[in-house]
Amino acid sequence: MNPLDTLKIVVGPLATNCYILWCELTRESCIIDPGSEGETIIEKVEGLNLDVAMVLCTHAHFDHIGAASLLRDRFEAKLYIHEADLPYLDTYSRMAKDFGFASIEIPVPDITLKDDITLRIGGSKLKVIHTPGHTPGSCSIISEGRVFTGDTLFSGSMGRWDLPGGSLEDLKRSLKRLMELPVDTLVLPGHGPYTTIGREKLYNPFVRYIFE
Repeated sequence: MNPLDTLKIVVGPLATNCYILWCELTRESCIIDPGSEGETIIEKVEGLNLDVAMVLCTHAHFDHIGAASLLRDRFEAKLYIHEADLPYLDTYSRMAKDFGFASIEIPVPDITLKDDITLRIGGSKLKVIHTPGHTPGSCSIISEGRVFTGDTLFSGSMGRWDLPGGSLEDLKRSLKRLMELPVDTLVLPGHGPYTTIGREKLYNPFVRYIFE
């Protein structure tokens, strides 16, 4: 089976990678990390004639969830956030203003994510793994040789742990878990360019540090 088709859209003032995944056969789709520019995302979805079943947020920071309510309402989709981020929704709503942007009300999810659950789009599986550290509920989503890492792992870097709910020790454990994936796994992060697990093992100084 071919992997789900994927479109990346870079949105918002923090250049967040929003991903649209869909099954070519059924047109069923999901949207990962719609941080901003909801109308742009809607235009892309409608141009592809997709049926949005779910909106998945790797974590509840405003730059990854800012357009989630709009998309949920427009497509009558289900919004998924990990349960560990729920106590921080009010705090994360205020963070946008702290960063100098317009206030954003972080929505309550329809369904909470948990570690090692499997979701489906068309005939394809999406495995959710809990990778906390950047936030308590940060998740990564594994799909057919790819992993969407949110703000846990970047090309040559890793996520911040100094924001509310962050934990360096949790982040280290999460990076170790991600490094257990096959070396040819394609990494699609929440910001910046694609990379691979193998490349990060070799060249990411933060990853090398946690194994010293």
